[in-house]
Amino acid sequence: MTALRIAGAVLVLVWSLAGAGYAVMAYTPFTKIQFLDSHVIPATATLARWHGALAWMALGGALLALSSRVSRLTLGITGVAGAAAAAALTLWPVLPGLDSEPRTLAWCAAFLVPSIALSLALLRNRDAPAAHDPDSPHAVALAALLAAIVCWASGLAVAAQRMPLADMGVRPGMALAAHVVLFGAAAAVRILILSVCVNRTARRLVMLVLGGALTTAVAYAWVFRAINFTGPDALGVASLLGLTLALGWPRVGLRSVPVAMLLLLAVGAATVALQPIIASLDWNFLGQRIAMILAWAAAFALSRPIAARLSARAWIVPAVFMLALALTGTLRVAQARVDPSRVAAWAAVDPAFAAIGDLAPQQRSGADAALFTFLQEHTGLPRASVIAPYDVTFTASLTPRLASPPNVFIFVVDSLRQDYLGAYDSSVTFTPSLDRFAADSLVFTRAFTRYGATGLAQPSLWVGGIMPHKQYIQPFAPMNALEKLVRANAYDVRLSYDIISHQILMPSTPRVDLDAGVQNMDYRLCATLAKLTAGLAERNGRPVFAYSMPQDVHVSTLAREGNTAIDGEDYGDKFAPYASRVRRLDACFGTFVESLRAMDLYNESIIIVTADHGDSLGEGGRWGHAYTVFPEILRVPLLIKLPWSMQGLWESRVNDVAFTTDVTPTLYRLLGYDVRSDDRFFGVPLVGKAGESRARSPRQLAASSYGPVYAVIDDNGRSLYILDAVNYRDHLFRLGASASGDREVAPSPTEQAEYQAFIRTRLDELHALYGITPPVGPPAVR
Repeated sequence: MTALRIAGAVLVLVWSLAGAGYAVMAYTPFTKIQFLDSHVIPATATLARWHGALAWMALGGALLALSSRVSRLTLGITGVAGAAAAAALTLWPVLPGLDSEPRTLAWCAAFLVPSIALSLALLRNRDAPAAHDPDSPHAVALAALLAAIVCWASGLAVAAQRMPLADMGVRPGMALAAHVVLFGAAAAVRILILSVCVNRTARRLVMLVLGGALTTAVAYAWVFRAINFTGPDALGVASLLGLTLALGWPRVGLRSVPVAMLLLLAVGAATVALQPIIASLDWNFLGQRIAMILAWAAAFALSRPIAARLSARAWIVPAVFMLALALTGTLRVAQARVDPSRVAAWAAVDPAFAAIGDLAPQQRSGADAALFTFLQEHTGLPRASVIAPYDVTFTASLTPRLASPPNVFIFVVDSLRQDYLGAYDSSVTFTPSLDRFAADSLVFTRAFTRYGATGLAQPSLWVGGIMPHKQYIQPFAPMNALEKLVRANAYDVRLSYDIISHQILMPSTPRVDLDAGVQNMDYRLCATLAKLTAGLAERNGRPVFAYSMPQDVHVSTLAREGNTAIDGEDYGDKFAPYASRVRRLDACFGTFVESLRAMDLYNESIIIVTADHGDSLGEGGRWGHAYTVFPEILRVPLLIKLPWSMQGLWESRVNDVAFTTDVTPTLYRLLGYDVRSDDRFFGVPLVGKAGESRARSPRQLAASSYGPVYAVIDDNGRSLYILDAVNYRDHLFRLGASASGDREVAPSPTEQAEYQAFIRTRLDELHALYGITPPVGPPAVR
């Protein structure tokens, strides 16, 4: 196949995969709402607009690939039919209208058809065989060794950008051993197939089936499970993707050794250059590891013509496999002697080594398969499932208790970490405004979110409790305890009406949209506060309720702005791109506070500063927030400033565990209501009169917003147990006063059993509360 034909076929493959991938995201409720509708990745909106028009380019690629391969009549029919389809897609774009419904999966399959059909047509007529057989056992073995060395070197170069050479120790050797073993196994399988299948057609069929099965497994186990798209539908889509990639992957028939060598080096260089870019906006290492698998496939394909041209000596095969055997032993010895935490640390910086580890995951949780299935079934409940909302009431009557309710300002800074505020970390010097504000406030030292990531974290604050794992139960109004409180007390509502607000707030609630006309991910605290301040100067005499969730430090904001600091300040061991934006929002918040003082509103207002969740900024090699609930994700700041008239009237235990779901019941209590709450599911007031009991159950449930990953917060916020049904693993952390004091320990069998039983029991109780009869049904319709 010539280079131009390969380029044409690749163009069709990319167009098909782009459309199918978008359809999967549109079908899965959380990716639809949190990624596509929120424009977290601007490229998805661009793809939706232009995918139809790009069909013309795909058509050109198909005709180029088919030229001189089929008759003119067939080429003409393909051109006419393709032009009609491209014209229809251009005039009536499909992607923008896709939603979480069955027809979306039909479109997903339809987008894959052109690439599958083209690949089948090209299989009928192959290029003449090369002079040197790349399928000889010698060539296959040598190609495996070359590919292993190139991919290992690429991974080592990536790791060197993230870890000092002095800290590497024996781990590069372990990574080399792992690569040789991996590629040696692949070579052994290929040689076995070549030996058994003498017929060329049978050989190609077996390789296609094997390649399709491997691709299906990766798509389902790594990609779909990570976004909680599982079950028969997901398996069917994964199988189609596997077939598409197995058929469409270019069969490189290069005869020029110099060209093959240059391309092989280019694959290694591209891996090194692209991995840091992918890492900056990754989904829990998913993008990096998929990139490595593609690099493996390309390296092995490009190594074959090089190996075929080298002198084929009889000693090559046994030598390569003896080396693989020796390195396997070395790997085993090294694993036995090296601290597992050090191996994990290397996997965090070397995506190639991590990907190899993921190919043979070890179930370390002590949980049986039934429990993981249980968690998957209770997560990401289908949109089509009908769940009656639970009427959340924290008080017997919502009749106003105060003649003049205080103003309420709530700022939920998306992804803001505790340890980037001076109130929590004495080494922080770049938040003077928030530090002065904290001196006037209750500072809750052990505050957590109930949900990792925004999707369910933000609604849970309005509910004041945890909910069934669905985005979102409708109607939401009976569950929205905070909105009930705001309406009952006739507040003048001013808020950032983002994509989630559309789902959880009543359309009839009068409000001022503080960020009207601004895309969700472009919300910035400075602009929001400027508009809020201007509006306060013209208030109508009613108390003001303001709520905003700025995106200044969100991982996608940092990525879109180049992951660079916005000033030249020195932030020490803090992540400068993140810290510099915290400094900026701190200054804007300080200006806002001074404006409140000037308008005599500061002393009359409840002001709350918190976050929907935290963020990973390099801990264990993790970045951002995906479906994980590690300590840096669940721990959040929580500052509550009371009006001057209320100070001294309320008691609070600021060193006890607190949750963002406590904000709503706390507001109920501050506005004079007697609060009743089942603390298994709902928050409790963080303030009380002298002698009031505010004890809560010692163990509390937390969860991922986007996947079957659950956590138990225990021992007054000093222990965190995580059960991960995406990776089939568990973790136990002993939490310090801040992130620097956290340490992971191995859970004992007793701890595993107790925590896993707690998670199962609490989820069963939650579903019973909402009248959900188990089983909830297969987690297939997402």
